[in-house]
Amino acid sequence: MKIRKSALLVIGIIIVSLLFSCSDDGGSTGPDEPEPEWQPKTITVPENMEQSQNPMVQMVVAHINTANTMMNTYSSFFQPPEKAEIISQGSYSKDGPPWSYTWSEGDLTITLNITESEDADYDYEWTVVLDGSDGEYTYDNWTYIYAKTTNDNSSGHVTVYKQVTDEVGAIVTWNTDESGVFTMTIEDFHGTQTKIELTSNPDGSGEVDYYEQIEGSYVIQFRAEWEADGSGQWWTYDENGNVENTGIWPYDLVFVQGGTFDMGDHYDEGGSDELPVHSVSLDNFFIGEREVTHQQVIDVFNWAYSQGYIDCSSSTVTNNQGDTQVLLDLDDEDCAIDWNGSSLEFGGSSYASTADCPCIEITWYGAVAYCNYRSLQEGLQTCYDLSDWSCDWDANGYRLPTEAEWEYAARGGINWSDDYRYSGCHNEADLPDYAWYAANAGGETHPVGTKLPNQLDIYDMSGNVYEWCWDWYDSNYYSGSPSNNPTGPSNGSDRVRRGGSWGSPSASQCRVADRLYRPPNNGNRYIGFRILRINLN
Repeated sequence: MKIRKSALLVIGIIIVSLLFSCSDDGGSTGPDEPEPEWQPKTITVPENMEQSQNPMVQMVVAHINTANTMMNTYSSFFQPPEKAEIISQGSYSKDGPPWSYTWSEGDLTITLNITESEDADYDYEWTVVLDGSDGEYTYDNWTYIYAKTTNDNSSGHVTVYKQVTDEVGAIVTWNTDESGVFTMTIEDFHGTQTKIELTSNPDGSGEVDYYEQIEGSYVIQFRAEWEADGSGQWWTYDENGNVENTGIWPYDLVFVQGGTFDMGDHYDEGGSDELPVHSVSLDNFFIGEREVTHQQVIDVFNWAYSQGYIDCSSSTVTNNQGDTQVLLDLDDEDCAIDWNGSSLEFGGSSYASTADCPCIEITWYGAVAYCNYRSLQEGLQTCYDLSDWSCDWDANGYRLPTEAEWEYAARGGINWSDDYRYSGCHNEADLPDYAWYAANAGGETHPVGTKLPNQLDIYDMSGNVYEWCWDWYDSNYYSGSPSNNPTGPSNGSDRVRRGGSWGSPSASQCRVADRLYRPPNNGNRYIGFRILRINLN
């Protein structure tokens, strides 16, 4: 299933017809009255749908966002009186309609006709005629738009006709019901016929269906449903409408397209363990948009306790299956999580004031166990064998990023050639906008996602807390690292931590190339983690 440029073009032109809003008394005024102020109208994509990293959901979002981008491009044409000359047509009156407006941008001439609708369900009918091209905008012969809309724009439909043949090109209908549910349908009749049905509920939940016409009939090709928190499920279908694939996507992952990048210290300003700079190729993956918070750890570990996977006391949390290790050191005064005798709860500490701060005092074993327990909670395959703490790289559950995956995501993925020194920026003067470190953190962690993200919309990869990676640490590893999907040395005494923290005394420790390490059984107030998955199936 592919997005056709013609489909996007048609949708974009359709949206032009939605650029207008009328006042409650009928809108415009006569020639001697002030000009009406036209307000652009856009289709708002639900935030949780926009943030979803499911590729099929992204495809539909791309449809809508392209339409809105085109609308914003054209909106400058619809700003009387700078771009428009009001001309009289028919029975023009100050009480109107009808009204007619004509204006030009370069060689492009646009005419808008507004008349009262003969349809009892609609207040106004709009006809927009696009004539010519200035060379920058081409319309592929889609030159005539007809629209009906209610006065408040809560419902309506638009039809696009093809020049000369008057063949129907596309139809869009929309409606907002009394409860605030927005529904949109787009039918594209240019080439292969497609249809999108989008419903967005006031609470943020919704659904979207994408159809293609196959052998004369509409056949659903993709369907997605999502909850208010952005989590959801999706299905793809074959040409007979049978389910081909299904999957879930969580609300907190970002898709990172695989690629090849130069790993290491690009500016010869770090330690020798950051050299040599070497080429690494990685497959696609999904990584946590934010660092894992205290509340997320509390929720998952309480579930694990209810299932008998962990033991808790006032001093510690340990796994009771496999090789027993300390997951959380509750007895440490810096730990912000407490055991109340029946469950874990947020208690706060000098370094974490809210449960939305990144979880600290969690060991490497604790971060790995969290990945397994969350995978089990969501019905996914676990990546780790807790008897020897080995990793199944083909499992579809959660795991820690490898050091290479972490650095690639921190550098912006396929945007790594921007060659930023820090995650999201290059100059130290800009770092306070992207990272919490000693210069601005005030001696404590901060809620995740409160600084600017990097190019992939991933937060806090520089600063706030260091992040555990999967790899054992070896200062000479870069000299012999595999070029494809490296997973680090086979053994060692310390695990890698990356990214700098709220306590980093210098910006240098927030560099994307900087490497540090710590024993896996040793958590502290500077270290947290984020999660990764290789696929959503």
